[in-house]
Amino acid sequence: MVSADFYHDYHGEMDVAQDRQEVEVVLEADGTNVSEAMDEQLLVYPNPAATHLTVQTGEVFTNVRLTDMQGRVVYDAEVPGDRSHEVNVSNLRTGIYLMQVPPRMIR
Repeated sequence: MVSADFYHDYHGEMDVAQDRQEVEVVLEADGTNVSEAMDEQLLVYPNPAATHLTVQTGEVFTNVRLTDMQGRVVYDAEVPGDRSHEVNVSNLRTGIYLMQVPPRMIR
């Protein structure tokens, strides 16, 4: 049985893990910070994650940042021209985090 004393808007399948901590990442692409092409090709898995989270995009990106719901940065890594990055989330508390993956800026 799964229950919660809070509301969150969730669409899709949900897996219930056994007794382990999991981190859920919320991705929000509203057109102000993610290009359309990148938005369509952004993969983050597994979600929720217990130990590691993989981020893949169709474009090269330079940074991955996770913030908690209070806006505190809990993970920030430079990604030197990659399209994939693995994030260690084993040290994060169970909760919902926001992820920022800006595309590489072409100069």
